[in-house]
Amino acid sequence: MKNKLFILFIFFVICGFAQEVSFTGNVQDSSDNITLPSATVKLTNLRNTENILIRITGKDGSFAFSGIKPGIYLLHVSYMGYRDFTDTLRLLRRSIEGKTILLGKEAVSMNAIEVVGNAIPAEQKEDTIQYSAKGFKVNKDATAEDLLTKIPGIQRDGNTIKAQGEQVKQVFVDGKQFFGDDPAIALRNLPADLIDKVQIYDRMSDQSQFTGFDDGNTSKAINIITRMTRRNGKFGKLYGG
Repeated sequence: MKNKLFILFIFFVICGFAQEVSFTGNVQDSSDNITLPSATVKLTNLRNTENILIRITGKDGSFAFSGIKPGIYLLHVSYMGYRDFTDTLRLLRRSIEGKTILLGKEAVSMNAIEVVGNAIPAEQKEDTIQYSAKGFKVNKDATAEDLLTKIPGIQRDGNTIKAQGEQVKQVFVDGKQFFGDDPAIALRNLPADLIDKVQIYDRMSDQSQFTGFDDGNTSKAINIITRMTRRNGKFGKLYGG
């Protein structure tokens, strides 16, 4: 009996000390090793396919995922004009640092070239990830909440909206706070058809913004950029008896 309790104790201790892992690397051209900026790097948890992490490579082709829950992930890397790269990552106990991902150019027949205009789904702007609403299909009567939950990395957990695993504290529309401090209410009262772009970023605390000094306290925020042709309206609900 004592041995069984000891084994259970060791098991829970190990589980309790299970640490989050990280994954970093860079994306390069396979022929000349030139770095590829603005490539899309996506991790999908194979046990929970709704758990999707996405990064856009920087100017030097680098990317970094931190605070990843241990598990087995599907890695997918894409870049315009190159063949997609897929691999399985076992991020169980150890982090993977400095992985080089080589992409090969996609062969294109010069006899039959078809140019198709597609909206770029995501792009990195400093510490902000920006998504184009055109890249996600929703019903005509859909709300902003319906649109956002189709974006990789954004989830709805009851009345809580999470982005990249963190709870969204505030929602802004064209840089202005919308519907107070309840993101769920804000997103349910905003039609999806007026959204042009969605930005996800870490917002500094009010104190940091006031003083200009970063105190290290941030919260996940969403800024919705509306279409230029739809900015002359007011949002809300009218009740009458």
